[in-house]
Amino acid sequence: MAKAGFINTPPSAEEAAKLQLRKAAELHLQAAYELAVSMMGGEKRVRRFLMTLQKKERGRPKGSTAPVRDQALLALHDELLLNPDRLEGRSAPQWMGEYLHETCPNLYGATANAIATQVKRLVKQRAREHAVNPEKRGQAGAVRPNPLDPG
Repeated sequence: MAKAGFINTPPSAEEAAKLQLRKAAELHLQAAYELAVSMMGGEKRVRRFLMTLQKKERGRPKGSTAPVRDQALLALHDELLLNPDRLEGRSAPQWMGEYLHETCPNLYGATANAIATQVKRLVKQRAREHAVNPEKRGQAGAVRPNPLDPG
């Protein structure tokens, strides 16, 4: 790329490398497009396929919006399972909901029932993940291994 005001100025080594890389990329993209046209049977099908790739998924994105909060809730839940005498006859999610709502309102949920429901969902999701991937236990995704599991 020549600088403004100078005619026939050769590009610098960095600019020449960028130009060469860009040309190579354009050639590869053109070859990929031509291959897709031949495999899919026409440009209209390729364009329709490319349009579907550009569309965003509808709805709420997958995954947690607050993974740190979720890990803290699961860690407290696991701690309560190790010390059931603190529960005073209530379920762990119910006790957590009431305790967290009293001590730090609106940090973990709007109401005690909302916190309890969130804890139940997290525990259920973790159980499903462990059923699908048992080797995930004890890794970064799991807060603690199940204390009742002999393995």
